Amino acid sequence: VQSARVRTFIDSLQSQAALAAAQRLRNEYPNTRWAEWADRATYEINNLLPGKQAPNLTARTVQGDSLSLRALRGRPVVLEYYRPDSDLFSRQMATRNTLYRATRADSVAFISISVEPDTLLYDAFTQNRSFPAQHVIAPGGLDDSLATTYNVGRVPTRVLIDAQGDIVGRYSGTAFLAFQEDLTQLLESTP
Repeated sequence: VQSARVRTFIDSLQSQAALAAAQRLRNEYPNTRWAEWADRATYEINNLLPGKQAPNLTARTVQGDSLSLRALRGRPVVLEYYRPDSDLFSRQMATRNTLYRATRADSVAFISISVEPDTLLYDAFTQNRSFPAQHVIAPGGLDDSLATTYNVGRVPTRVLIDAQGDIVGRYSGTAFLAFQEDLTQLLESTP
């Protein structure tokens, strides 16, 4: 119940109430997974709420290219965390691809990060499938810094970042419609 309270405060952008609730959870359940959860929630409040500067990521794409989030400044970025075996992500693919095609490659950067480190599963998922983006595999899965930097605990999760490098929003699971709306609004307001 306490973690749901923290999440509700985070989702409603009540930072101080969320921090206080996370501290209370940490104090009541020290040295437990709930204390660890409260630490991740505190990190999210302090670093990942809308309007905060997006933490930098550096990675190597599956094609072997170097990728840096900072190097993409000047255009919006979609960080898209997924697992190849996610039914929900598979169901979202057609609409996701339509969004990708509706934007110019030089106007929005889509970075798709598989949190399944098995490259064979990635290969099987992408074979004979339209999945345009820059692709990265997080070698440590959800424990990899590519995922922990954005506090990704479940997938799919998308993070929308504006051209100045500020976080617009986080969209987990079925929040795909909110992601679509925010991306559309962001592109309409970008000159």
